[in-house]
Amino acid sequence: MADVLHLARITLEAQSPISSASGETGLFDMALARDASGLPQINGASLQGVLRHLHDEVHGPEATSKLFGFAEGKEGAAGRLFFGFGKVHNSKNGAVTGLMTDAPDFADKLLRMLAAEAPLERDHVALGHAHVTLGRGKFERVAVPRGTRFSFEIAMWGDADNQADDKDALVRVLSLIKHPAFRIGGAALRGYGRVKPICPGYRVLGLDDPEKIRCERNKPPSDQEGFKPIKLDLSKTTRAVTFHLKLKPVGLWRMGSTGQPVRTGQDELHRPDGLIHDKRGGPDKRPKDVDAAPVREPWIDWTNGAGTWKEADNGAPITVAGAAIKGPLAHRTLYHWNRLNGRMIDADSPSSEKDLEEWRVRAEELVALFGTPKEKKVEGAKGADERGQAARLIVDDAVVEVHDILALDHNSIDRFSGGVRSRILFSEEAAYSGCIETTITILKPLDGAWKDKVREAFCCALRDLLEGRLALGAKSLGYCTGGEPTFGGDSKELASWKSVYSKVVNETARVATEGEQK
Repeated sequence: MADVLHLARITLEAQSPISSASGETGLFDMALARDASGLPQINGASLQGVLRHLHDEVHGPEATSKLFGFAEGKEGAAGRLFFGFGKVHNSKNGAVTGLMTDAPDFADKLLRMLAAEAPLERDHVALGHAHVTLGRGKFERVAVPRGTRFSFEIAMWGDADNQADDKDALVRVLSLIKHPAFRIGGAALRGYGRVKPICPGYRVLGLDDPEKIRCERNKPPSDQEGFKPIKLDLSKTTRAVTFHLKLKPVGLWRMGSTGQPVRTGQDELHRPDGLIHDKRGGPDKRPKDVDAAPVREPWIDWTNGAGTWKEADNGAPITVAGAAIKGPLAHRTLYHWNRLNGRMIDADSPSSEKDLEEWRVRAEELVALFGTPKEKKVEGAKGADERGQAARLIVDDAVVEVHDILALDHNSIDRFSGGVRSRILFSEEAAYSGCIETTITILKPLDGAWKDKVREAFCCALRDLLEGRLALGAKSLGYCTGGEPTFGGDSKELASWKSVYSKVVNETARVATEGEQK
């Protein structure tokens, strides 16, 4: 018989866009989950599902079944945890509950922007079994921007004589929010859904005062009055490894977009003073059109304690989506995998078409790391799977402050003649500075351990990126250099990855030295 009610409240701030879909479609390929007022919300079942999965992975299935419940055939038990919906915050940093009378024309600008059909949207391309663009397959994901805050409440009934153990169990569940794989919403493996916890609080209410419980439950989940702060500590091993990268672009780079340009014109350069300087050194304020600009996205700023919506204008930082880094790494890892396994095209003994088809598809060992799309399996090719498989590698978005934007003019080329198309020009903006910082997280494999060749192929691709041999973004731009990655994560797994990475570094240095001597 339960004697007390354990309550935990926590606020989560988006560090990358959150795309929590409702399952409906409209103007876009998917629609955000919303409450009755039209504001974005996060279903409590979404939070419960992510935490249950991670709890099972870290603490084991037996402990998970006791807290979250289970259903196995005729056997089953209800869970002890109850998850509330994630309520979005207004500009005063309070979670919004109940029906808003001024919807959809909110007086609060932050709520008004979040109530739009697409507070933020990203273009994506569909990939085939060879992990390249599938025909003209294109789709969009709608999301709320980074900086958006949601507050949750988690409740658990317990016995008065067992309060300490129940509190520890609840804190262990909340601590999983700090797990490297914790993400909210869809497309988590493409950089979406990364959050940071803010103000986790906890209190216990006795059942001898129902009115007090009723009053507390009617408060918004952001109300921490009477709650004691708790420390989230993920002490148990997660067997996850992280690589933090700092990439310095060499020359120009651009992540493709059709967004708002800064300015255009041959050799024009955007400087921090807000003016455009041409090659003659004079300021130029001419507004012109641009066909391709760097990706800029809106965000919510809480610097002064209040939520301020920041537009994706010329002063906004450039967004580098996690998928824009993960894609090139995946392709280069496949190349090194084929190289390490002797799968090379030889002019003296040409490979068959069947071999070439198989080599361009991810091997099963790489599918375990990078995943594979849900698609009908290609005859004679390994790696594609009708069911699909989620990746065990996550690449975070990067937000880059850039002050130098160079506008380039181009001629349009006729595909058939190879000549210039008459009077058809286009232009694009490219960044000329900045530092791209991102974190790559590799989770433990579903079975056993990562094979040495998988580790070596990925580390070779990572080394190519850091030494300027692998481009990111549009066209042939986007080559970067970087120092040694900052490693983190589980010590046992980390030792294996660092050992392989050191081997790759030494081999690269040896080959470079031999090349110079020749």
